[in-house]
Amino acid sequence: MTPASDRRLSNVVKKIMYVIIVLALIAGGWLLYQHYHNIGRSDSNAINSTIQSAESDNQSARSDIGSAAGEIADAQSKLDSAAADIDDAQQSVSSLQTDNSDDQAVIDQCNDLVASSRSNLAAAREILGNAADSGQGTGTSCSSTAAST
Repeated sequence: MTPASDRRLSNVVKKIMYVIIVLALIAGGWLLYQHYHNIGRSDSNAINSTIQSAESDNQSARSDIGSAAGEIADAQSKLDSAAADIDDAQQSVSSLQTDNSDDQAVIDQCNDLVASSRSNLAAAREILGNAADSGQGTGTSCSSTAAST
């Protein structure tokens, strides 16, 4: 082999080496692209799954909020009803207290009448007793009157 043919062979080998290196770089680039593309696709699937889960959770939360709003309205209605019942009971208590005060006034009047009647009875007995005593001294008898009381 002559130096010119060695040089030509050396140039051909260099060119083949360059082509192999370029092909290796292209293949490596393509492999990297596929790797990151698969990672991106996996991440995209995970993101879509997360979005679907979030949408499902939001729908469930909306449903729960609707149920809670209904329960709150029901509880408010029950509270309003309980407040009305308390107001009615308070009016009944006030009415009963007024009636009790009126009844107590009547009882007090009755007690005053009984005390007055007892006082009048005692005074009448005393008068009749005095009359009977004075009637015995004059010969008249009031015992039938005194005995009837």
